[in-house]
Amino acid sequence: MGIREKFYTPVEFAKLFNIDKQTLIYYDNQGIFEPAFKKENGYRYYSSEQIVLFSVLLSLRKLNIQGYLLAEYNKKPSNDKLIEMLKDKIYEYNQTVESLSQKIDCLQAKIASIQKSNNLPINNFMLIPHNQIYCQRSVIVPENTSHKEALLASAPLISNFAENLLTHHLQLSFMPIFQKLEDLNQPYQYRIVLLTNDTNLFTNPLIFPPALYLTLIIEEDFLQNVSHYITLMKNFMDKVGLAYKPVAFITPLRVFNCFENEKRNLTKIELNVSYE
Repeated sequence: MGIREKFYTPVEFAKLFNIDKQTLIYYDNQGIFEPAFKKENGYRYYSSEQIVLFSVLLSLRKLNIQGYLLAEYNKKPSNDKLIEMLKDKIYEYNQTVESLSQKIDCLQAKIASIQKSNNLPINNFMLIPHNQIYCQRSVIVPENTSHKEALLASAPLISNFAENLLTHHLQLSFMPIFQKLEDLNQPYQYRIVLLTNDTNLFTNPLIFPPALYLTLIIEEDFLQNVSHYITLMKNFMDKVGLAYKPVAFITPLRVFNCFENEKRNLTKIELNVSYE
């Protein structure tokens, strides 16, 4: 019986699995799967006994099993080792399913948030309690620095915002540094902030405890008519007996409303308040 009746060349062996012979050469060079023997001239030959083993290795590779594990299995194949790798892959898939489930929940919450924002009353005051807020913030931005300039100077923070906007409960805001409410009418320092209720999103975040926020959504840029809105907020707080704390967030809402009307320009002002 001749050699070609017992063994396969790389081209012949590769055709059995509908792969390129270069894949076999790669597996050989990586120590994952070697031919049955090599002749002195370097020609490789694979035996029929290797067909089943290579079928298993290909299947494991399609499961993204790491190469060194395939090499270990190839050197000493056993059902116990195969079961161990498959169990590890099941665990990995379960982790993926859990992560995807969380992302689905977050996307559904984001849809609900967008729908809710479309229905929020414009130019009306609301008292909205917030759970604990986690904050990642930029360095202090000097007075008279435009928001655009500040955003351009805060690339790492903005990239985090872009990556997680739709997959986490996250919003981008500006946090004025002020002591008196009237200070908002003057040039003031501020920070760019990312706000979330997700305890795992940030490392070493600034934490704001649960609090009540006086919330106003206006159909223009807050900075265009600050004095008017300061007066409105102070009058409202006087009527209902509220005192403010020097914590405020100013959030552009264009992104949540551009689907309905691209020219609509909304701003949300949130002011930390308490009853006197």
